[in-house]
Amino acid sequence: MATDPKVTTHAGVAIYVGADGDFYGVVDSHKREARTLVALKREIDNSRRLSSRAAAADLEAVVLVRDGYGHTHRETWYEGTFAGLNAHTGDVSLKLATGKLLSLTHHRLRFFKAGDPAIARIKELLDANRVAQKAAEVADNALDDALKASSFEIDMGYARRTTEGAAKAEEALLKALA
Repeated sequence: MATDPKVTTHAGVAIYVGADGDFYGVVDSHKREARTLVALKREIDNSRRLSSRAAAADLEAVVLVRDGYGHTHRETWYEGTFAGLNAHTGDVSLKLATGKLLSLTHHRLRFFKAGDPAIARIKELLDANRVAQKAAEVADNALDDALKASSFEIDMGYARRTTEGAAKAEEALLKALA
């Protein structure tokens, strides 16, 4: 075993090729073998996931889900026990106190330890952010209204490639500025 040539390392596990051409490595004091390198890497990853799941069982968590885009977000908080991660979809399972298993499919998930004092600070910052976003929206609307009331905007649309469209836009600008 120790004299077999090392092929590579995957996830911190040294991988060797045996005299029979099979690949092997030692994960958590257990020898893992496979006919192909790809299959052995998959076996190593599966072993790591099983170990992680066992260690994560009954971990209490608070999850913040932020939906939206740009500056517009809606926040939803969940409290429960971590129940797993789907390797294919990225969905996170959380078992709520009611016993319901919740599948969180959003890509904007933030996990906190249950009882973490940072949660209260994050909630304060989210509230402040929401107030600031609303104030910015009100200011943007007021600016748009003021611009519409006291200035002229050339809007040629599809006519911008025609002489007739340019003539109409210039006449409208001259009328607005006269």
